[in-house]
Amino acid sequence: MTAGPQLQVLPGEPPVVAEFVESSFDVVRAKRRVGTGSFHLTRLSDRDPQHKLPVVEQLEAALYTDALVTLAATRTSPVK
Repeated sequence: MTAGPQLQVLPGEPPVVAEFVESSFDVVRAKRRVGTGSFHLTRLSDRDPQHKLPVVEQLEAALYTDALVTLAATRTSPVK
């Protein structure tokens, strides 16, 4: 299974590292429950204004418990 690219930022002025990290993960075994999810950001900040982005589409959510998972970064791309 491939996870979409995540933005990794190490803070600083300017940021020390800013890159997109594409990763993949394999679920070896798990209990899986599927349903309607919700999205919640715990910290609101004008320096990182993700909370101002609109929700374009709400997707199915899955909860994995008792899971054995392998995770690997497949590619990194610097943000310019």
